[in-house]
Amino acid sequence: ELYPAIYDCNNDSYTFNVDTYDTQIILSNLETIYGNAYKYKIKLIDENGNPLAGRKVEYVLDKTYTGTTDKNGEITLTNIKAGNYKMVVTFKGEKLYMKSSNSAKVNIKTTVVLPKYSNFTYNSKYSVKFRDKKLNPLKNTYVTIVFGGKSYKLKTDANGIVKITNHLKPGSYTVKVKNPKTSEVKTHKIKVLARIDQNKNITMYYGAGKYYKVRVLDNYGRIAKRVTVKFTLNGKTYYKKTNSKGIASLKIRLNPKTYTVSATYKGFTVKNRIKVIPLITKNISRNKAKTIKFTANLVNSKGKVLRNKIITFKLGAVKYKRKTNSKGIATVSLKNLKKGKYYIYSTYGKFTVKNTIRIK
Repeated sequence: ELYPAIYDCNNDSYTFNVDTYDTQIILSNLETIYGNAYKYKIKLIDENGNPLAGRKVEYVLDKTYTGTTDKNGEITLTNIKAGNYKMVVTFKGEKLYMKSSNSAKVNIKTTVVLPKYSNFTYNSKYSVKFRDKKLNPLKNTYVTIVFGGKSYKLKTDANGIVKITNHLKPGSYTVKVKNPKTSEVKTHKIKVLARIDQNKNITMYYGAGKYYKVRVLDNYGRIAKRVTVKFTLNGKTYYKKTNSKGIASLKIRLNPKTYTVSATYKGFTVKNRIKVIPLITKNISRNKAKTIKFTANLVNSKGKVLRNKIITFKLGAVKYKRKTNSKGIATVSLKNLKKGKYYIYSTYGKFTVKNTIRIK
């Protein structure tokens, strides 16, 4: 303690002890329903019980917030987002006041119950349940939902539920919902997935026995096992069940031509092109040989062999024209090919097939 006097500080040094004070954050647990009036208080005091005004305090709920205490050392919260939290409150301290923290349970019960899923497919139902300030179903009440960029005014049923049929294209969307009785607003980020995917165009040789395959998803983007898919091909309809991986397959038994195939499940349809080529060829892999015979089989649109037709083979810059025999086979003899990999093209009319010849 210094006494009234004049001190010469040039030659002497003095040590001063500055007192610091402990602080305390006073909280209480809170449980209520969104829309009901309440005033939740966070209070900061010193070790003597004096309120600390004008101090910044952090509190964590759904995210971190910062508030400033009023003249009573309090921060008042009146509109906490619905959720069940362990709220942590922290005062980081100052020169005269020590830091402190505290926690409390805060449970604000929601009046808007969104779907638990975030993935949806075509023709699935997006449903929301609305409740009043006592958590009873909000019956026969018009509510507004923004879904896929469009605003819908819908009436809840006896259970307080509204449903929207999803006709959105695949992509990401934000759904916005408001309860007209409690003013609670919720947003929901969703993804719309194609109900059928992994479908591809097919180019195949005649008689190759390939399969057209699709993968099917359920209403919420999960694998749809053992469900029936409708295929349409060449004027005929086929029904095939998916396997444990959600794959449905249709074997292709078609004559040379270009076709359109479709697959449909729960109103969602995909289409692809199937091109059946009349030229039947194979890749060749041989050890070094003086002569390599490369063949191409030719059939017509009914699968019958075509005789005396010209097939053009091209290897590098060299072209060869060969006529099919009685079995529909055209053969070209390639001599003195060195070790390496070659590409050979076989052409009949507008159909061209690419193959490889590998000399080891």
